[in-house]
Amino acid sequence: MAAKFETDYYAELGVDIKAPREDIKSAYRKQITLWHPDKYKPDNNDNFSLEDFNNKFQRIQKAYEVLYNDITRLEYNNTRAVNIIKPISDQVSIREFNKNRNEYSYSCRCGDLFTITTDDIAEGYNSVECPNCSLSIVVCDLENIV
Repeated sequence: MAAKFETDYYAELGVDIKAPREDIKSAYRKQITLWHPDKYKPDNNDNFSLEDFNNKFQRIQKAYEVLYNDITRLEYNNTRAVNIIKPISDQVSIREFNKNRNEYSYSCRCGDLFTITTDDIAEGYNSVECPNCSLSIVVCDLENIV
């Protein structure tokens, strides 16, 4: 059984899952400036305590550490896909997908299509969500695709 997923690091930094490293760094700098504990002023922050600032600051730090490093980001993305997005219903070989230019598609049992692009594969993604239902699959046999 997979561990419970605690934090969405993309949401912590306010970036998209496909954000390039430059955007992650920029968002990190913005967030860290806003939430630095030295910026805490009790009179101006009635809704937040100093402890809230410290916790948010630490979550932003951790998000940046994970997302800015390509290896830990890939591991995080795979864990994220399994634990918070949608439950994995099956593993499907890329050979079972239909190829159209740089996109691969596979029929979902709801009638819609799972799709993955060669760019997604090159970035290390191997799980695909159905846009219409709650299913998600892991795509295997991706070696030598890109």
